[in-house]
Amino acid sequence: MNNLFSDLVKHYAKLDFNSEIYVPIETVLRTKGTLLDVARLREIYGGTSGTELNYKSDTSALILQNGHEKLIDSLSKSFLCALTAELTFCLPKELEKSKAFLKNTDLLDFPELEIV
Repeated sequence: MNNLFSDLVKHYAKLDFNSEIYVPIETVLRTKGTLLDVARLREIYGGTSGTELNYKSDTSALILQNGHEKLIDSLSKSFLCALTAELTFCLPKELEKSKAFLKNTDLLDFPELEIV
């Protein structure tokens, strides 16, 4: 558990401990190994499953720091998944109006996960 905590802190430090980051849409696409899959948590120390056709284990990220943008070239999706509490998708206004239910949709609740 100490190693996991230490590794999570190291990855969070790569984000300069920001509570809000921006990632490319491909980070949540199923074909690229979506961040929304609990399988990412199993990959922290167990290797990547990578069964998706265009699987990518890392992603880039953008953070805002004192009004300036900072690009992180490579960030592990597994650790990012573990550090993520919430994802927010920006919807086009016309889609938000025509499909009001999307405004309050919860895409995924992580069930209790047992990492073996």
